[in-house]
Amino acid sequence: MVAIVDVVEDLTNPDPTYTELYKRFGKLNSSWPWLSQLTQPTNKRKIEILDLGCGMGRVASPLINDGYQVTGVDANPHMLQGAKETVPLMNLIQERIERLKLFKKFDIVILASLILSNCDEEQRLPILNSVVAHLSQKGYFAFQTYNPEWLRQSCGKVFPLQELVFEHFDADKEEWHGYIVYFFPDLHYRQKFRTKVLDRERLDELLEKVGLKLFHSVNDSPISCVHFARHI
Repeated sequence: MVAIVDVVEDLTNPDPTYTELYKRFGKLNSSWPWLSQLTQPTNKRKIEILDLGCGMGRVASPLINDGYQVTGVDANPHMLQGAKETVPLMNLIQERIERLKLFKKFDIVILASLILSNCDEEQRLPILNSVVAHLSQKGYFAFQTYNPEWLRQSCGKVFPLQELVFEHFDADKEEWHGYIVYFFPDLHYRQKFRTKVLDRERLDELLEKVGLKLFHSVNDSPISCVHFARHI
């Protein structure tokens, strides 16, 4: 029987096991859809990208391989150490997203890994304020959320390498509570999560509060969407 290890994402006391799990995921092979809204050919070296919650650099790796300049931010020092090893050309900064003050603007700001869906309610606006503070006037913000329709229709799902289990739904807060089990031949990892249903109406309301407007969305997988927003 394969052992199950519980992993916890705790930014105040980072769990090394969390990093070990993400090492097993490897790198992405494509920069889609994060760069899909670049509307005209340009010098890649002049495009500066900010990857918030960059982790091990899975999203940044293909961007850097394509010739773009990427700065990665993560609060987890174990993740950043892994990123140094796997994506050595990325500029790395250890900080919480909502506390970030780089005094610099970027052409593209990325927030992947379903961070906006899974963060605490009181963190969303501070995170978005940090995005706005670092986004150039003509740039765009690309971020990932769970597909709200998929969330509302699901009670659990098994994928080739993982099982997503919803334990209960808080109707008042429209939050799902559950856990994910990641399957590997020698070890299984279990991670609890809490996620908010963020439909178009809620996203529009959130973004408007910080002066952003959604202009495009695309499904990047059966369970998630990537959205694109600009300054109003």
